[in-house]
Amino acid sequence: TNNLRFFNHLPAGELEKEMAKADLVISRSGYSTVMDLARMGKKSILIPTPGQTEQLYLATYLQGKGFALAGKQENFELEALLDKARAFFAKDGMSSDSLSAGPGHLWLGANTGANDKLPLLVESFVERITNK
Repeated sequence: TNNLRFFNHLPAGELEKEMAKADLVISRSGYSTVMDLARMGKKSILIPTPGQTEQLYLATYLQGKGFALAGKQENFELEALLDKARAFFAKDGMSSDSLSAGPGHLWLGANTGANDKLPLLVESFVERITNK
């Protein structure tokens, strides 16, 4: 779709430009990523890498403070997460259509290794919705 962009990896300069275009960023919840999102003031859905307790802690903590929505890789369903994000960020004035309108509104990224399943889950979702 035109409003969904997915990157496994980008050089730092390109990464910041792409993230700046997004209304919502879906990414892992590593410390550096979380700091970048905070500095840029981006709404985000954080998906901790399974087994990375510090990422789980950061995602859960930031959700509790109202800064980000935490999701899980297990039973990953992007549509359900976007529905939760609409409700979660509604208090900040995010309109219900800002997660589905126009190019560049949703940015998905993961600093991934060869065994990371998040990109495959997202790609599977994109294939499902574009082949309907």
